[in-house]
Amino acid sequence: MNFEEQIKVVLRIESLAAAREWFEKSVNDAITLLAAQNDEELMKLLPAGPVLGGKPRVSIVREIVDHTAHHRGAITVYARLNNRVPPDPYGM
Repeated sequence: MNFEEQIKVVLRIESLAAAREWFEKSVNDAITLLAAQNDEELMKLLPAGPVLGGKPRVSIVREIVDHTAHHRGAITVYARLNNRVPPDPYGM
């Protein structure tokens, strides 16, 4: 929840390749973390707070998917506004 520190990390990314690499590492780290948890751990409640406070930890997965889809859509719009055709995200 330290947004000031997080933005410093984000601003160090200077290329699309670096952003993709960071995203892939983040996804792999999340998969590894989730795979190591049992059902009891995943159902433990998150601490009170502005982001999913009091919800089961497993709720994070849905929020990550929704957040990623939101950004994918926004990037697609920005690309099209600049007369670029974004690649099909589903490989079709």
